Amino acid sequence: MASRVANAMKEWALANGATHYTHWFQPMTGSTAEKHDSFLHWSPKSQKFTVDFTAKALVQGESDASSFPTGGIRATFEARGYTVWDMSSPAFLKHGPNGSTLYIPTAFCSWRGDALDNKTPLLRSEQAVSMAATDLIHLLDENSSTQACFSKCGPEQEFFLIDRSHYLARPDLVHVKKAVIGDKPIASQEYVFHYYGETPGRVLAFLQEAEIELSKVGIPMLARHNEVAPGQFEMAPIFEPSSLAVDHNMLMMNILSEVAIKHGFEVLFHEKPFSHVNGSGKHVNYSLHVKEPGITNDNIYHPGVTPLENMRFVVFLAAMLRGIHIHSDLLQACITCPGNEDRLGGHEAPPAIISVYLGHELDEVCRTLMGEKVLVQGSPRSINLGISALPELPRDMSDRNRTSPLAFTGNRFEFRCVGASQSIAPPLTILNAILADSCRHMAELISNNMKTMPKYSAIQQAVRETLLNHHSIVYNGDNFAEAYIAEATQRGLPHFTSVPEILNAFDNEVNVVLFETNGILSRREQQARSIIWRERYLGTMITEANVQLDMARTLVLPAATKHQEHSLQGFLALKQFYAQLNEPHDLEPQKKHLLVFNETINALLNDIDKMDSLLTAVSFSHEDIFHKFPLYHPQIKAIMNDIRLHCDRLERICDASIWSIPRFSDILCY
Repeated sequence: MASRVANAMKEWALANGATHYTHWFQPMTGSTAEKHDSFLHWSPKSQKFTVDFTAKALVQGESDASSFPTGGIRATFEARGYTVWDMSSPAFLKHGPNGSTLYIPTAFCSWRGDALDNKTPLLRSEQAVSMAATDLIHLLDENSSTQACFSKCGPEQEFFLIDRSHYLARPDLVHVKKAVIGDKPIASQEYVFHYYGETPGRVLAFLQEAEIELSKVGIPMLARHNEVAPGQFEMAPIFEPSSLAVDHNMLMMNILSEVAIKHGFEVLFHEKPFSHVNGSGKHVNYSLHVKEPGITNDNIYHPGVTPLENMRFVVFLAAMLRGIHIHSDLLQACITCPGNEDRLGGHEAPPAIISVYLGHELDEVCRTLMGEKVLVQGSPRSINLGISALPELPRDMSDRNRTSPLAFTGNRFEFRCVGASQSIAPPLTILNAILADSCRHMAELISNNMKTMPKYSAIQQAVRETLLNHHSIVYNGDNFAEAYIAEATQRGLPHFTSVPEILNAFDNEVNVVLFETNGILSRREQQARSIIWRERYLGTMITEANVQLDMARTLVLPAATKHQEHSLQGFLALKQFYAQLNEPHDLEPQKKHLLVFNETINALLNDIDKMDSLLTAVSFSHEDIFHKFPLYHPQIKAIMNDIRLHCDRLERICDASIWSIPRFSDILCY
């Protein structure tokens, strides 16, 4: 069978101009990787070139894995890595100017079989949630014909689109995709003119071509629109199985970047590329579905008209609430990255204290199941605006809470904290894992209860017990309000105040056991990922600090000293002018301006020296990452903030004709 598939792929690829194929995988770098192999082979026997693509070439590839992140899971000299064909994700062609390449989505592992990528744990988690959820469904209904379960995802991708000339003129955007210095733009997002506004013609041309290119690789778009910040946009694909959604999201980011260059743009996926305006996220919409003959509405999280009577729905709702409550620290850790550290909270994105929004009506259902005397009335199912020319509008079960980290939005959970540049594989892996674990827990509770009570009562009792223990994760209020922090603390929800503290969740024994018992990550694989996450985080910060140092020295200080020289010459000339006139004059405001400017330059020079010394200390440190990260993370962050403060103050004062770095007002307005 593999030989026939390989041959069919080869014929299709060759017919479409392909000359090479690649095993396309997702190492733990946060991006994708590929090595192109030719279809052309030399045959020693026939002494001729032949075009060939064997079953082995399709199923298994080999890569030098020595330079990919491994977290110490193997020695550097143990370099062999295998790629293995992921049959659940369709192959696709990417066209270049001189031919095409056949892309084969694959998983990536070491010679010992350890996962070295983001896809392998995701596929394992899909198996785990399928088995656990299917078993639970059969327990709830012995006549069920459910064959398997699978999660679906629809990621809403936000990004900034800027002129490429501005991008190339800023070393920070080129090297770290983030403006490490830069003052507030003159016209920002205060009046929300950009949000859902008319898309500029040049941008629309880019979006339309991007959609065409995406459709060629099997990624149809569902929506596109302007976002809140100037220069910010969003695109969303159709909902599809999670593992496929991960591949398509990574591919989508690549294609958007390629098409943007053709239109003179650059796409920025960084979570906070510009201070003072909203950053970018990637809302991960998650639902669970069944494979069952004859079933059209296969979404387990569709509550129906009367959710209180939909026992399967309330069982799986309770299971998810339990999983989120127990492992909220893990969900928080998986969305923690340098860009998100600047974005989350601050009235632009959900805070990183994890809670779940259910809405008034669904929360009343939960409270009723918990035994509280609640009248479940529900909201009117339609809205009449009192205008004869307008039809009645169907009303959803609940409003949308944009401040909630994890909101139930009618038939799915929307994880709103994921960063725009992040792979959605880790969050989806965790959602699958916690749901699989909770499904097994619910099945065990129900089975034990059935020993002493009828089945329906056993199910009700299991739901009631689970909700009583874990309903505290539900919060339907304003997560931006200061009262939320106090409320979350009172409920015992994790509220971490530092990034090193958050990342400790990866090493929490409860979370290690979660992955281990569900066959998703071994203990050593999980420890390796914990190391890699910290190493990537600190490495990103060090790179950002180095870029900031370079710009401060070579761009900011030369411009500032030149402005200072011109200002001083003007001040002295004016002073001499008034002295010759021998008339009263007041030069104190100008003198004060010069002194403040000089003090700012001196403060910048001092902080540059501090950062230099700190980065030298980091480079010579022999401590392991578990000690190095909490030691240096806050120090680098603090000095970077100070350097930025000085640079931005100088930008506000400095002559625009001298300041060579494109300003936010120029970059974000076109």
